[in-house]
Amino acid sequence: MRSVAGILTHNVVNLHSQPDSRSELVSQGICGDTIAILEQSGNFAHIRTSYDYQGWALRWHMRPLEPDDLFLFYSAAEDSSLQLSITTPIADVYTGPSLRFPLMTKLPLGSRVLTDKNQLQAKSMRCILLPDGGSGWVASRSVRNVNIIPKYSIKSLARYANRFIGIPYLWGGTTPFGFDCSGFVQRMYRQFGITIPRDAHLQADCPLGSPLIPEQSFHAGDLVFFCSDSSRHARNITHVGLMLDEIRLIHASGDEGVSITTLESPEIACNYTLQGGWRVRN
Repeated sequence: MRSVAGILTHNVVNLHSQPDSRSELVSQGICGDTIAILEQSGNFAHIRTSYDYQGWALRWHMRPLEPDDLFLFYSAAEDSSLQLSITTPIADVYTGPSLRFPLMTKLPLGSRVLTDKNQLQAKSMRCILLPDGGSGWVASRSVRNVNIIPKYSIKSLARYANRFIGIPYLWGGTTPFGFDCSGFVQRMYRQFGITIPRDAHLQADCPLGSPLIPEQSFHAGDLVFFCSDSSRHARNITHVGLMLDEIRLIHASGDEGVSITTLESPEIACNYTLQGGWRVRN
């Protein structure tokens, strides 16, 4: 079939390597992500994300986009003031304008929704339209206009990343429900309007960065890349972390989840070999 523009409608959508929920989880999409639907197989659809990553996801977690769809987030035809992004790690969505109403769902950081312009807004709650056609209420402090992007600085990025300490590790995870190493740093940069590739080895070659060799001094905001013991001779990049200063990094690892360690820590020394890093070009 010819590719069809679509949108993800579930809060977190698993992307598998094959059209089978038992196959490897390669990544995740989130509510409001625009996608290309490439083909279908049974209950699954093969999709491509906006950052050019592919996988198989359940068909009922997405829908096609029509040319006049309200959820064409990147179209100038729709009033951008109505377009919102979730800014808290996880936002609770309720059926009514207070926390006393039943909980509908939880939207992870970066999810995109619309303001319901036909609904009178409460002081501390915002009525939103969801891409599945439903509506709900979130705390006003949990959302911002999609065009209001925090200005990137190394201090802002490092401070923001600290908010996610303790999030568990999840292979293929890209949300505060669970991150893998590359999903974590990709999500952190994306909150500042910077899109980098999904996997660590692709991030290492990203043209947005100026390469750094292991002998150089690292600064806050730099990405550092490692190979594991199993790939040391092939020198394949298998792990990535975000530097907080010259020696400390924050990363998502299988043992600790999102945590802070140092380049000289036993955790790093026993499991990885530093291959270098890169710094965002200003």
